[in-house]
Amino acid sequence: LDSLRAKQEAAKQTPRYDETWRPEDGKVLPQIPEGIEPVIRIKAPKTGEIRFVDGVKGDMKFDASFVDDFVIARSNGMPTYNFVVTIDDMLMEMTDVIRGDDHLSNTPKQIVIYNALGVKHPNFYHVPMINNPEGKKLSKRDGAMDVMEYK
Repeated sequence: LDSLRAKQEAAKQTPRYDETWRPEDGKVLPQIPEGIEPVIRIKAPKTGEIRFVDGVKGDMKFDASFVDDFVIARSNGMPTYNFVVTIDDMLMEMTDVIRGDDHLSNTPKQIVIYNALGVKHPNFYHVPMINNPEGKKLSKRDGAMDVMEYK
């Protein structure tokens, strides 16, 4: 994967998984090299659109090719962010998710997970980020304020 990523970056391409171990009907998967601990990926749709209505931005649609077979569990067994938050929201029966614009690109991946589980996804609302005086994303290290001070 490191050499694949280097080739893609040298060609000014977005690094993407090459589907070497994507199971397809009749496809013989290669042997996992010795010493390599595999990750677990979700088999994402390759065609169509991933659509949702954002409560702030309106109708959103992403070409399914935008989402590759992304990792849901690392080689050490630890689940990744998009998998964990999707499962957590599902188990807590969340109906609405309000978060910053910086998480908009996570939403299609999370919808792929919801669809794979056969579960309706919550309503999503992506709000503009609150920036510090230097124009960077506000963080707790910037002297976080009480939410009522923003009113």
